[in-house]
Amino acid sequence: MSNGKPHKRRTLLIGSEDRCFKSLFFRRQDDSFEYIVSFHHSVLDGWSRVTLTTELYACYERLLSGETLDAPVVDWTYRDFIALEQQTLQDESARAYFKQQLKEVPSVQLPRLYPQWDGPERLSWLRIREFTDLSQDLLGVAQQLGVPIQALLITGHLKVLSMLSGQSSALSCITVNGRPEQEQADQGLGLFLNSLPLCETLPSGSWRALIAHVSNTYRKNMAYRRYPMSQIQQDSGINFSEVSFNYTHFHAYEQAREIVEKRDVEVLSASGYEETNFDLVVDVSRTSGTDNLLLSFSYDSREFSEELMAQLGQYYLRTFQALLTDLDGAHEQTEWQTEEERVAQCRALSGEPSAVLWPTMLSGWSAQVLSRGTSMAAESGEASLSYAELDARSNQLAHYLLEMGVSQGSRVGIALGRGLSQLIGLLGVMKSGASYVALEPEHPRERHEYVLKDAGVELVLVSESVLGRLPLSGVDVLLMDDALSDDWLSDWSRTSVDVTVSGEDEAYVLYTSGSTGRPKGVRISHGGLSHYLSHAQSYLGDSIERSVVSSPLCFDATITTLYAPLLSGGTVELLPEEGDVLSALGERLMGEEACLFKITPAHLTALSHGLDREVHSDAKHCVVVGGEQWHVGSLRHWKGERLAHATFVNEYGPTETVVGCSEYRVTSLSALSSLPDSAGVPIGRGIANTQLHIQGEGGESQPPGSVGELCIGRERELAGVMRSEPEASGFEAHGYEEGVRWYRSGDLVRWSETGGLAYVGRRDEQVKVRGFRVELGEIKGAELDSCEGVQSSCVLVQGEAPEQRLVAYVVP
Repeated sequence: MSNGKPHKRRTLLIGSEDRCFKSLFFRRQDDSFEYIVSFHHSVLDGWSRVTLTTELYACYERLLSGETLDAPVVDWTYRDFIALEQQTLQDESARAYFKQQLKEVPSVQLPRLYPQWDGPERLSWLRIREFTDLSQDLLGVAQQLGVPIQALLITGHLKVLSMLSGQSSALSCITVNGRPEQEQADQGLGLFLNSLPLCETLPSGSWRALIAHVSNTYRKNMAYRRYPMSQIQQDSGINFSEVSFNYTHFHAYEQAREIVEKRDVEVLSASGYEETNFDLVVDVSRTSGTDNLLLSFSYDSREFSEELMAQLGQYYLRTFQALLTDLDGAHEQTEWQTEEERVAQCRALSGEPSAVLWPTMLSGWSAQVLSRGTSMAAESGEASLSYAELDARSNQLAHYLLEMGVSQGSRVGIALGRGLSQLIGLLGVMKSGASYVALEPEHPRERHEYVLKDAGVELVLVSESVLGRLPLSGVDVLLMDDALSDDWLSDWSRTSVDVTVSGEDEAYVLYTSGSTGRPKGVRISHGGLSHYLSHAQSYLGDSIERSVVSSPLCFDATITTLYAPLLSGGTVELLPEEGDVLSALGERLMGEEACLFKITPAHLTALSHGLDREVHSDAKHCVVVGGEQWHVGSLRHWKGERLAHATFVNEYGPTETVVGCSEYRVTSLSALSSLPDSAGVPIGRGIANTQLHIQGEGGESQPPGSVGELCIGRERELAGVMRSEPEASGFEAHGYEEGVRWYRSGDLVRWSETGGLAYVGRRDEQVKVRGFRVELGEIKGAELDSCEGVQSSCVLVQGEAPEQRLVAYVVP
């Protein structure tokens, strides 16, 4: 062969063919020949191939010398190997060992290409040539530490996998040799290899300690090297086909080289092709003679791109460079990117600088009252209010609150269902300089007691129908049932109050589920609220003048549709809670008037089941989806079959960052053509004035393709959350830019090859159920474990979004 093409002058001398083994000899020219061997891996392993080649060279040399070849000798090495394997299969300690090691394994560790087409496997290779330069240093460190070079290489391999998955553990198959420990066993032919899964949690500490730790695990694995991987897969139910590591040192080639040199025979070239059942094989081969280490990847190009493999090669290089630079340095602080790469990635993920439209929401509202006074501001059922009417009634409430002793810094509870009274209450409280605390009457009484006390609520706006559900002893109460009546608060002025509200003042407090077992109060500033609502104006565009509010006030996603239209002269429709909200929501979605919606994936699933299959609308809605992970299949259904002309926005953001901090907009399904239905819709990039950064467990910047915790940064006055303990515990001065305040979200994300962020999961026990943030520890600690007769408890999430549910187990 020459450059992979048949030579023009090639004559078959001899050949043998079998289903599993085929060999062919060709005469290329008078003084050269070509030898091709093709075999299934079950017949020969790599070492056997080298042994066979060396034996053929030896026979060829003897024939050239005129000698007669010896009669073949039966080799029983493979029979002995099978006997040892059968013996290991009967060893219960081997089964128990792998059961314990594989008790908790990481999920998918490597980023994938989409779509994953169903055609034949397309195997590709990539050599990382720069790795060879590290050879002698790596061999020297292994010798210095007294560990096999395999153990040192496996340590770096697992470290890269851990970084890519964003988890402290890593799982990889390791190719091991199971040849019997007996004389001449290295001359036996056959498949003596096994692929053993090695799952390791990488403890914090130095590279030196990590190498020793992995070396110890590798040594323990080797004790069971003949326990077949197929049996381990049956025992565990785990598929180990994602990634494998293979180290080879075919020093037997030295003997072959000596043979050909003895007869002045020249090997013109040698090449090979090998297929594998693993998606990725990381191969390090040690050359004979020169002792160089060659790193290469063989991978399924249906799953991984060449660009990703090139990036992967750089990650291996930086891993081993960090190891060689400082053995006593902390491995978890490895820098995977240069400063230039980190800055470029942060810019690619972050939003553009943009002016905030109003210092506070109230200033934007006042401007609309002046210009749109007689226009309809809000409606609910049969009732409606113009901008001027809503402003006047909220002014009356603000005057009343001030007379009752409410002032800037005070907190007022709002326990009102969706409706105009609720909207009057919200504006009136903020105009008085106080902040509002959303109270959901359906929540447990104990939760309300904690929230009212923790927030220091002085007064609660409430409807008579829910008075009995709230623990309001010692708290002032104002009934809002008659807020639309001309007699309501008629003794108080309808003009503006003399109170100045700044962006640094607190606008509202939302209580989310807390990891300590108690609800967590998140304090949002007027500046943060105004910043988000400035961004939300882009959802309305030039054609949408109406929003539909269908979610409760304690759900921060409600902010989008509740306030955004009021700052652009539009109308807010609040769906009354007394009726069938889902049916009303479906009617609006299928209507012809363009509207702004903010809903969860669970809403969309329920609506898909409730609406007739042929029902659709041509309205140019903007449908903002948030609260939990949204899958591409749902988006395809709604964009492709129900609302073809609508713009869909997948919005992401913890409550601490004021509703939303990143978005992914879809105006055409072509943008999602490469994603399967099961994939999550990307969460895109940061909104205006918002920086996003992906951070590893050691605080290092995570490179493209890897999983890490999403950190969100804004200038202090736009950050949203008011700084105080313990709410500020998630914020850190990241040091990338002066004046930027960073929040560690706890959400794991991956920067996909398309340039957008993909949500992966959580780094703690927080879950999202139908859009609501739930800390499992709060249910366990505050609710179950405190119950009489309960010794201990456990809370789990069952099912897949959006049909998840919480299930609790108790020990009496």
